Amino acid sequence: MIANYVKTSLRKFRRSKLHTLINVVGLTLGLLCAVIIFQKVRFEFSFDRETPDADRIFRIVHQSTKFDRLSHTDGVPYPLVDAFRQDFPEAEHVTITDGNFGAVVIAVERADGQVARFKEEAGIAFVDPEYFDIFARQWVKGDPATAFNAPRSVVLSESLARKYFGDEEPMGRLLTFDNEFDLTVTGIVADAPPNTMVRLDMLITFDLGEAHYRGNDSWGSVASSVQAWVKLPPGMPARRINEGFRDFVTRYWDEEDAPHLTYFLQPLPEIHFDERFNAIGEQQIVARETLWALALVGFFLLLTACINFINLNTVLVFRRAKEVAVRKVMGGTPRQIVAYFMTETALVTGLAVVLALALANPLIALSRSFIGEGFSANPFADPVLAAFAFLAGLALTVFSGLYPAFLLSRLSPTLAMRGTADRKPGAFLTLRRGLVVVQFAITQVLIICTLTAMVQMQHLYDVPLGYNPEAIVEFDIPERDETKLETLAAQMRRAGPVQSVTYSNSGASSDNTWNANFYYEKGDERLQNNTQVKLIEPGYLETYQMKLVAGEGFVPSDTIASVLVNEAFVRRMGYETPHEALGTMISSWMARGVPVVGVVQDFNTNSLHREIKPVLLIPTMSYAYVGAARVNTAQLEEALAAIEAA
Repeated sequence: MIANYVKTSLRKFRRSKLHTLINVVGLTLGLLCAVIIFQKVRFEFSFDRETPDADRIFRIVHQSTKFDRLSHTDGVPYPLVDAFRQDFPEAEHVTITDGNFGAVVIAVERADGQVARFKEEAGIAFVDPEYFDIFARQWVKGDPATAFNAPRSVVLSESLARKYFGDEEPMGRLLTFDNEFDLTVTGIVADAPPNTMVRLDMLITFDLGEAHYRGNDSWGSVASSVQAWVKLPPGMPARRINEGFRDFVTRYWDEEDAPHLTYFLQPLPEIHFDERFNAIGEQQIVARETLWALALVGFFLLLTACINFINLNTVLVFRRAKEVAVRKVMGGTPRQIVAYFMTETALVTGLAVVLALALANPLIALSRSFIGEGFSANPFADPVLAAFAFLAGLALTVFSGLYPAFLLSRLSPTLAMRGTADRKPGAFLTLRRGLVVVQFAITQVLIICTLTAMVQMQHLYDVPLGYNPEAIVEFDIPERDETKLETLAAQMRRAGPVQSVTYSNSGASSDNTWNANFYYEKGDERLQNNTQVKLIEPGYLETYQMKLVAGEGFVPSDTIASVLVNEAFVRRMGYETPHEALGTMISSWMARGVPVVGVVQDFNTNSLHREIKPVLLIPTMSYAYVGAARVNTAQLEEALAAIEAA
């Protein structure tokens, strides 16, 4: 019987090719979007869920209410880990990871004597041996118990070892780290999965010998990329440690800071969703609400495809009335008629499922730039995806085909043969009209959301940044020798397409922000507050084309004789106009009791999703990590070639 239904359905498809094509395309598009969204949402929700002992691993974070502002920080001072070990012996393990550096250059001497250099921007950290007790990594070569026995040891991921050495043996080989020191490869571990926030490919021992001490003994020095991790014994609640942090803060922080600090443990699986803190490396923070909204969009797309299928088929119900009448006259029962039309629907839906699964991976690959890396859609290797596709296809078959099939099975053979079956449609038209209204409502909501997103994206492109990003080429600097940097800048400027060159600690807009407290004099008072810090070369304003709204720029000097601030900095000091801030004596970082000589227009140092923060600009080349060149866009290729050659 089923074989007959299939054969008859195929004949019907051949007779009504256009109608069949529209049905298949509509269902395929709905299923394709649903499959991709399902995989994306599932991937994001899977972060660190499969990490061994993930429920016992935490990051130490804190919030501060100092200066009457609530702020959250995931970085810790170096001494915290040893103090934690002493004060919380009940914790099973505690470790520190330090990724506090920009892009680095790794030099490797190959077996043929050639030196290969690689630029690495993420996935590198200094760790101690206890890291491997907290984060279980599969060891391909080496032993976690002995990998860091010798100074200047490094453990690489499989992919990084293959990148550096190809098919050569990596164990015992030397890497030169950023022209500073050599490291010996003492272990190879399997690549970390893409759905973990702690994805490190190069793990370096803190023991670099006496010439290179890694760390800072000050409790006041905090970098967001220096993080502490804790693994608790089975069954121990994080609440127990959080309560102990109250006395811990009082014991180690001074009386001025302690009342404003609250330390607590952040569960590893929650890091991916907690927008209060920064992401780690190249990973991203994603709000759960965003993922649920995306899942809802996928559901609505699938629902729209289902409604569209019902509407397309119910429109032809009365055209097929005579076919149904003949089947009934020949002895067909209502159940058999329903089974026949459900078989027809199942064939269309099955073809749509196959096409959607076949197109999903190529479309994901083409969309990596905005949907992200780390997931795919292969039903043969992913039983969960296969089950989702099967259930989605089954649901579509039932909900899309059941009503038209039920409607056809109830037609009167007499009315159908006379051609008057459509004279009394009854509830048929009411339901169909309702489905059309629902379909258009969903479509209009999605169109409005799309247009809103497009307008918002255009706003992000058009919003003034406070500087001119056009024709700016930024590059990382491997050395901070002032003489070499001046020579480099002079060599670039000799190239006609390069108009100006400058250096700073972090460029203009970057996730890498440096923060510090500053002291200033206002009347007879000496006050304190917090600010971002830009350590810049005097040509910084010219290259980035930043606008001075009050005062003047830097006067060339061998010492730090003055500073610049932005408008947000002026507001934080409590002044109403930029001119009021001129002459204010500032102390912070390397600037000690120097005047504010100029105020620059506010500019975005972070993502446009964040408010513009106060910025203190200090003229010094001591922390030059990023170079920037303004080039002639009409000669862009020549400019890039000149910069690369220099």
